[in-house]
Formats: sequence, structure tokens, C-alpha cells
Amino acid sequence: MLFPVFASVREKARATTCLNNCKQLGLAEMQYAQDNDETFWNQPDNGDRGPFYSDLLMPYIKSPAVYRCPDNMVNTSAEAGIGPNGHDPLTYPVDYGFADPGIHSHENYKTLVDLAPYHICQIDEPAKIVLLTDAVLYWNDTVCVPDPDKPAGKGSYYFFQGDPSGKFPIMPYIGQPIHQGGMNFVYADGHAKLGRVVGVSAVSQAQGYAGYYPTARALDDDCGPPFGILQQP
Repeated sequence: MLFPVFASVREKARATTCLNNCKQLGLAEMQYAQDNDETFWNQPDNGDRGPFYSDLLMPYIKSPAVYRCPDNMVNTSAEAGIGPNGHDPLTYPVDYGFADPGIHSHENYKTLVDLAPYHICQIDEPAKIVLLTDAVLYWNDTVCVPDPDKPAGKGSYYFFQGDPSGKFPIMPYIGQPIHQGGMNFVYADGHAKLGRVVGVSAVSQAQGYAGYYPTARALDDDCGPPFGILQQP
């Protein structure tokens, strides 16, 4: 009878370790930005331009162990050839990924033209914008959903949970709530907290989405055509 209790306690401890990692990553993000003219790093999905973000933050982190979530049993960063020069594999796992589109992605989400890195002053609501989160992949896709803080019909990019059933090739790896129904997020003001996933409509499920995180926006910008807006229940 005590086994479920012990399992829950162990999971809570792993979630707390992950959240502490996120808090250190948030502090490192802020220190990096302050040392670089209040500019965040940006990096493409394929990691083929310059150092990987974990190496950029390593002078502030000091320990590769901070990049490892104890609840993440799968890591693809090294397998994907992500490393200091963009081709050599990392010598340590990285379990925290950035959003595409998002503050750290290098392309404009509508034009796909390369962007200059974001400055802190460009972010209107830093306490709501996510920089990093738990990730099996070193990046996380986002989805456009209606934003309650904007006029009707306007949407924002939010982190989502992919369909875990395996019907869609990459979806089972994206945004799974590995910490008691949620994931830990690092925000653009440096704080970190757990965000919980909520379900989406049957129409959206048919597109491969199982849910999304309403407290985890990736950009201040409005999203819309050509990407559309995810239907909600």
C-alpha cells in the first residue's frame, strides 16, 4: 500500500530537482543577456550556426548536470549532432529546449527570414514569455491558440503537448507533461515554475495535438495566417 506513496514522493523530488535546474537556467539567461547588451541568444533548430546554447550559458552554469532533468529518460541532443561548433556531438545531455517559433529561434515565424537576437526591451510581458522548458528534443514546437489577453480572434504561440499515441511521427516527443501533469518552464524575467497542460478539441486532436500549456506563451506577437489558430473545446 505504501508503494504508490513512495513513488509519488520520489516523483515530487525529481520534479523539484528539475525546477531548481530551471531556476539556475533562468538566472544564467539573465546574466548572459546583461553581459551581451541586454540581448538574448538565438539559435536555429538544426544547430548548425555557432555554439549550442548550453555552451553559451555554461560559464554561468558551471555544471553540465544542470541541463539534465531526472524525469527525462530520452535525450536526442547528442544524437542530433549538436555541439560547440554545430556539428560535433555534445559531451553532456541537454534536456531543456527552446521554442520554435520563440525568443531563441533565429527565424521570423511568418517570413522565415533570419532575425537579429531579441533584446530584453522587446519583450512586453517577460513574466509570461517562456525561454526554455523540459524537452526530449532540444527544441519545442508551439501552436497558435486564441489568447484571452487579446481581442477576439487574436492568437499567441503557446507550447503544446503532442499526441502521445504514436499516430503522428514526432508528436509523442513534444511537450509531454512529465511532472505530475505538467512541465517546468523558464520565463523571460528569469523565474521558473510548473505549467500544467489542458486538453483541446477533437478537431485539434485529429491534427496531432493532445493539449497545450495556457501559462506558457512563446512570443508577444500575434500569430495567424498562414499558420491558423488551433480550435479549442
